[in-house]
Amino acid sequence: MEAARAMAAGGPPPAEPKGEPAEPGAERAARGRPRRGEPPANNRGGPASASREGGPPLKLGDRELRGGAKVLGERVYRAGREVVKRQTEQFAHQVREMRRLQQPRGPPPVDVIGLFMAARSEQISELKFVCELDGQEFTTLNIMRVHFERKYAREAQAWWIQQSAHAG
Repeated sequence: MEAARAMAAGGPPPAEPKGEPAEPGAERAARGRPRRGEPPANNRGGPASASREGGPPLKLGDRELRGGAKVLGERVYRAGREVVKRQTEQFAHQVREMRRLQQPRGPPPVDVIGLFMAARSEQISELKFVCELDGQEFTTLNIMRVHFERKYAREAQAWWIQQSAHAG
């Protein structure tokens, strides 16, 4: 109350009463943070690190288990190993499934345009290719392939159906 009056008047807040100095770390304890080396306070209002039945504190090595855990020593170790084993098996299953899905199914796709292009074109020189259907000249196979894809895609499909009917 005095601090509020002093602040309203524009002055500094009054000094704390003199007497016993506050215990070191009291502010920290009041905020809920213990000092280094001290066990944390139990939020349930009971004694720190006691089991739910009120028995002695449970410890794993030199660490206390929170929440009144009922497993000790070797059981905790085995449970941890089982969890790791289960997670490893799940991961291995996921990897196997991914590899299975990445494998091609059935025969590889046929490059119909490429086969049609090979049947309906001619290489004149090292850097000159000619389309036999319209006589157009190209310097690379990639450019000629684009030409066949744009102009002769339907003819290539019909040609492939005809070729596969003769083969079968």
